[in-house]
Amino acid sequence: MKQEIFNIMEMQHEFIESLLSDFEDFHDKELPESKEVLNLFVWNLEKHIFLEEKILYSIYSIWDGNIEGMFEILGDHGEIMVFIKKIKSSDFRKSDISLLRELLENHFALEETILYPNLEKVLNTEQKRFIIERAQEIIRG
Repeated sequence: MKQEIFNIMEMQHEFIESLLSDFEDFHDKELPESKEVLNLFVWNLEKHIFLEEKILYSIYSIWDGNIEGMFEILGDHGEIMVFIKKIKSSDFRKSDISLLRELLENHFALEETILYPNLEKVLNTEQKRFIIERAQEIIRG
């Protein structure tokens, strides 16, 4: 079970980034499928954020790491959703997608270097198993 939370969440990051790239490609070419791809991207990003926040709130009481880092992650989620709302309104510029990509890359890097490694350290086997099972339910969901 070592590094399994990290692996699951990292795969989600890669999937979300690929969906953003797909949206960007479809949107650049002004293809009708861009709305469908955008909806798929947003749906998966929202599931991912939900999952992370459920994990963070469930481990808050045992967190022995950087609390400020935890709140930074939560703050990033709010900023990400502001970009999503703007992009969904169809009143956005190409630069908004680039800014969202940059925010996501920085956010994912923070999680992959601080959050997930700390989860692996502070959670016992039962807690990890619980989080992994819930993560898989949400991802499939």
